[in-house]
Order: sequence, then C-alpha cells, then structure tokens
Amino acid sequence: MMIYPNTMSPLMWLWMLLSWVIWFALLGFVVWLVVQWIRPVHSATTTPLDILRQRYARGEIDRQTYVAMRHDLGDARDEEAPPRPPSPTTGS
Repeated sequence: MMIYPNTMSPLMWLWMLLSWVIWFALLGFVVWLVVQWIRPVHSATTTPLDILRQRYARGEIDRQTYVAMRHDLGDARDEEAPPRPPSPTTGS
C-alpha cells in the first residue's frame, strides 16, 4: 500500500469537521448562557394587573373590558381605576 505524504483520509476530514462543529456549538451555548444571565427578566416582576393596565393604556381594550377583567383578577377597587379618556369635542 502506498502512503502519500501530507494527505488525510476521509475519516480524518470527518473527525476534523466534527470537532469544529462541536467547538462552535459549545461556544454558541456559552454565549447564549451569558446573554440569558445578563438580560433582565421582566416576566417575573410583571403582574397580571400590570399587563392589564398596559393593554388599557395602549387602547387594546375599552374601559368596560378593563373594569371587568380587573374584577376577574380580584382587584375590584375603584380608586385605582384609570381616568376615563377625554371625549372628543366637536365645536367652535
């Protein structure tokens, strides 16, 4: 059998490629972990009432729906109801 200098068998090429893939996957996983660790988690501090208030503020729901959903969430206090938006006036 003749051995050529400076040549690699197909299995050696496959192993080299596989090792690069493993290293890049490991590097990507480490980067993902660092990003998850650095990025603040908003969902843990946001309550359902906060989300409801944000939806009302963005105009996704009307006042009647807001009050009904707030009551369903167990917060039926009227003192925290957001003010009614001013009605548009047509006039002078």
